[in-house]
Amino acid sequence: MSQLIVPFAVMRIVAVFVVMLAPACHRATDPDDFNREHANDGRRYKEALVKAIKVSDRIVVTEHSDRSDFPEGEQMQKDLPQLEYGRVELDGPARAKFLANAESMDGTTNTTFNKCFFIPHHTLRFYSGAKLKSTMEVCFKCRDIVWDGARLVRPVGLWTAITPLIEDAGFHTDRDGEIWAARLEKRRKEGRQK
Repeated sequence: MSQLIVPFAVMRIVAVFVVMLAPACHRATDPDDFNREHANDGRRYKEALVKAIKVSDRIVVTEHSDRSDFPEGEQMQKDLPQLEYGRVELDGPARAKFLANAESMDGTTNTTFNKCFFIPHHTLRFYSGAKLKSTMEVCFKCRDIVWDGARLVRPVGLWTAITPLIEDAGFHTDRDGEIWAARLEKRRKEGRQK
């Protein structure tokens, strides 16, 4: 008898919480509320990126490994190294092209999102002198970008500025995780960890 009471009591508690939380969950995911709250994010993000390009002394683009590239048994290790495959500091023409692409991109706020795991293999670092001002991580697998220079919803046109920058640097835009895992394994065998 007591075996039936405990699950029933737990089910009642869970049911109460579901009923209490349902309105909050509905409000949090209401597309109209989201669109109203973030309507200008894309434009403001674009303005922040243009400003960051203009005022940064240096912009460095790196291509690197991600935790998910390592064998499953190693992925949860605390101090997993990030292997760098390439590094490019933008010169004058590359910087001018990046700026032109950022200025001309569509600044409409992005309203579609996917549920893919964020696995960045490219990072842009914006410097003022020797000081790192902001970092932008780029994931081609899920087509998402996280930038701490503007904690806003990104504009729909951001990829028109980022993709040419990554490709012009000579870096890969592969979306297949197996390709990245193979690159990591090759690099590890070469023994050139950075």
